[in-house]
Amino acid sequence: MTLENFKIQGIKCPIIRFTLNSMPAKYIIAKAQKYGYFNNYKRFHFNEETVSLITGGANGLGSEIVKLLLTKPSRKIIVVDVVPPIPEYLNNPNILFLKCDISDEGQVKRLYEKVIADFGYISILINNAGKTTIETIFTTEDNQIDSVININFLGAYYLTTLFLPHLLEKMSGCIVNVSSILGETTPARLSTYGASKATLTAFHRLLTDHIAKIPCCHVNTVLVCPGKLETKMFEVVSTPSKVLAPDVDPTKLSLDIINAIESNNSSIIRRPYYTNLLPVYNSLDWPFVWMIKHMSGMNKVTAL
Repeated sequence: MTLENFKIQGIKCPIIRFTLNSMPAKYIIAKAQKYGYFNNYKRFHFNEETVSLITGGANGLGSEIVKLLLTKPSRKIIVVDVVPPIPEYLNNPNILFLKCDISDEGQVKRLYEKVIADFGYISILINNAGKTTIETIFTTEDNQIDSVININFLGAYYLTTLFLPHLLEKMSGCIVNVSSILGETTPARLSTYGASKATLTAFHRLLTDHIAKIPCCHVNTVLVCPGKLETKMFEVVSTPSKVLAPDVDPTKLSLDIINAIESNNSSIIRRPYYTNLLPVYNSLDWPFVWMIKHMSGMNKVTAL
């Protein structure tokens, strides 16, 4: 590529025009390639060496993600949960089920040691496991708070910090953190759940910033922030408006997650459409926030 490829004389800004005239375009491109600025556009390809690990993969959204992973070439899909997956998955030679309570740091470390001993690495880490409790901040027991925080955040933190060095050593792979839009706006009686997801979201953003500073690194990150999922976790919570805030289909969301992994571009998945309005909503003063919560009925549905 030469300077003729750029219509330099048509650039109005004299400073940019002078810079481009002074520095050959091929030199700029060579430097960009050297520092890996074009590398993030390489797609991730599942192959016979791909090792995926997903927590909470026995049911709900996790089960749907496993179903899609089975359609991709892989060495092994590691399902981590406290209960085994359905027999169809449990008996599949491509799936390895490892029972582990990720809220227990000791169990997580033993899980990590086994995976590294058996496979030496992982290609994809999907932190999907989650738990909730519907109580006010005054009625939530300490052990309930510990359980929700440990599963929704600390489990993901433990696994990420343990496996990240191996991903960075290979300079490729993906880390997916399944958070929630409730980490940005929390209904009544879900304060513990909202706090745990807000912490996971903040951790994910810091992780993404850290990885982005590493030249030629193909490890991408995907943050998933859905609204209410059609899963057992929130089956006791009715949807206040099927039009304004429809439930999220875990089958469709799992497809979005797999597509994001393959794109090899760090991204944020927000579903359904109203979740994209949260930045505007969060900028409002509290009277308007209260009014929207009241009119939408989001507090009413969790007033159990």
